Amino acid sequence: MREKLTSKDLVRGVAGEVYRLAWERRVAANVGKPPIDNAAMPAGSPMYFRCPSCGCDIILQEGFLTKPRLCYDCLDLEALDLIFVKPSGEWRWTRP
Repeated sequence: MREKLTSKDLVRGVAGEVYRLAWERRVAANVGKPPIDNAAMPAGSPMYFRCPSCGCDIILQEGFLTKPRLCYDCLDLEALDLIFVKPSGEWRWTRP
């Protein structure tokens, strides 16, 4: 009897490789990027936070209630179990 494949199983195939390359490209593009000083911005400016997974900027308007843990792209990858956080706090790609 054949096992039923879930959407997570399908994503780990060819699409997973595309997601991994895109994630690695975002990480490489954000290495060494200087942080934005929110205190130096004028009142009413959006708030900038750094995604701990890929390093891209999370931009929120002034009236935000909660800050997301990750950027939207990384939240999707985490929901698909493609990235995970190590106990040291470092984000890693899940081995296929």
